Amino acid sequence: MTRFDDAYPFDLDNQIERTTVRFPDRLGRDVTAELYRPKAIDESVPHRGLVVGAPDAIPGAPAPRRDAHRLARRGVVALLIVPDASLDATALNAGARYLRTLPYVDGGRVGTVGMLTPVAMA
Repeated sequence: MTRFDDAYPFDLDNQIERTTVRFPDRLGRDVTAELYRPKAIDESVPHRGLVVGAPDAIPGAPAPRRDAHRLARRGVVALLIVPDASLDATALNAGARYLRTLPYVDGGRVGTVGMLTPVAMA
């Protein structure tokens, strides 16, 4: 099985920028994520933000990457939590806090979507 962080099943749209970012969760663990945003984003205007999370135990795990890419094409700043065994609500919450630190993200319009590892394994 291809590891999630090695699997790019599609070409990134030339108008979308993908950046790897790292930040701590409230327990002090490092969280790795991919930030998707339009290259021509107007940073003077606040944009919606969405944290996308899904464990790599899910078949077809690259699907969340496509979702983050599609959201960015619609002007949403999408943060895809790179899955690992410790993906949990703490990582998703840390992602939301991280998005709120970006000057071009409207902190009042940040949400999260995804599945947590224990749910996927149930």
